[in-house]
Amino acid sequence: MLTSGFATEKCDHGNITASLRKLRTCTNAKADTGEDDICHPFKSSRDCVTNNLQECFTEADVERIAKETVADIRIASSNLLLNPAFQKSQGVFLTEAQVDALYSSCPNIPDKIFLENMESKPFSALDAVTTDGNCTEIEVNKVNTGECVKSEMEIAKSQI
Repeated sequence: MLTSGFATEKCDHGNITASLRKLRTCTNAKADTGEDDICHPFKSSRDCVTNNLQECFTEADVERIAKETVADIRIASSNLLLNPAFQKSQGVFLTEAQVDALYSSCPNIPDKIFLENMESKPFSALDAVTTDGNCTEIEVNKVNTGECVKSEMEIAKSQI
């Protein structure tokens, strides 16, 4: 039996999963470039999203997914740069305002207002797909908020 779990107007489940696999490969490869430019991770991640998802997703969805991906990177990298142990190990001490100023020079990076209003999701692309009818919107949201992962982890732990 073939799986037809997710689809878009442009692609079936197989093509979507292939695009998402290519996206993961691209972002992992771009993360290892050793590039020192503070804007590089944002630009390369945006490029990975655009280049790998445009075949299966609408332009608006690709832009939203790219923006959310870049926002997640900004949040994670800001948390790292503001971590006292990290700052001490690097001998660099930055305030939140200084980190924000660093990122303000990067093109196409979401601002703090967007970050504060964004709901972080592990799978931004799920908002752009339809299901085969076996998943309710509530079930899809459980996956995207991590609720499903938490409950499945509890079940797995109880079986060990």
